[in-house]
Amino acid sequence: MRARRLSWAAGEILRFRLNAHCEKMSPNVGACMKYPILFVNSRVPVWLSKFAPIEVYAVSFGPWVWCRGICTTRMWQHETIHYRQQLELLFVGQWLLYGLFWLLMFAKYRDGRAAYWNNPFEREAYTHELDPHYLEDRKLYAWRRYIFDNCHEP
Repeated sequence: MRARRLSWAAGEILRFRLNAHCEKMSPNVGACMKYPILFVNSRVPVWLSKFAPIEVYAVSFGPWVWCRGICTTRMWQHETIHYRQQLELLFVGQWLLYGLFWLLMFAKYRDGRAAYWNNPFEREAYTHELDPHYLEDRKLYAWRRYIFDNCHEP
């Protein structure tokens, strides 16, 4: 019981090092920053679900991703896309734009769920979460094409 409680509080830390350069301690720090640090069995998504208009299963904030339970490949891809978006905008820029887009969509739809689903950052992540090669081929600022693209109706 005690071991479970510690795991519950801290999460099980896993670092996905999908780049061979990271394993060899390469001086190319940028290569090691392609993927975030993952915490599985975390309570952070559970706590966020109490305030969010949707049920949160994983969240990417800075270089960390917190998953409720085990992180699936699909969830990992989705959150890594968000991580790359944050890197492009130096983290704070993405957080501010995410909030601005959410507010604009909320004003348009008057619904928190619709605001979430129509956020360009989420639209890019959901569109490409099943494409295993997307992170390799993704262009910088790819989320921009979803700003004026036809919005999804809730």
